[in-house]
Amino acid sequence: ESNDPAPSDAAGVPAEPSASPSANPAAAALASKPWANVPLTDVETGETFTIAGLAGKPLFIETMAIWCSNCRAQQGRFTEAFAQMAPGTAEYVVLTVDPSETAEDLARYKSERGFTGRYAVAGKELARALEAEFGPNAINPPSVPVIFVSPTGEVEFSTGQESVEQIVEKAGA
Repeated sequence: ESNDPAPSDAAGVPAEPSASPSANPAAAALASKPWANVPLTDVETGETFTIAGLAGKPLFIETMAIWCSNCRAQQGRFTEAFAQMAPGTAEYVVLTVDPSETAEDLARYKSERGFTGRYAVAGKELARALEAEFGPNAINPPSVPVIFVSPTGEVEFSTGQESVEQIVEKAGA
């Protein structure tokens, strides 16, 4: 805990807090969702992020496992769809829910296949939170679970393959 005073400008007026959740309706909508606030580490860049921190534009979250051929096919379609969109149009987060898979395994898997998105290891806390909110299919990779968060914070859960066209359309691109 810090004893530093709150930041202020040259006149001593307290500075406004930066980007509060109320300024971003999607982040505000996700603030109460445990799964959206678990710190994750991008296996490629080492950057720490949260799902809630990515909210505000179309956001796709896929749970997967390296061994899952359905997952691989879906990630290929997401990579193709994102190649058709302007950079920054949407976010794509891919989470391994297999407890035996490491960040190094996942980074190699992503790199070897040329997939797009932020890949991270879900860990027990996040996997349990996803299962609690969306049911057991949320952590059943062969069912190809995808959580979509709209720019306004509406959350949709679905399973099954999505086409490149469906992904692009949902992203609003």
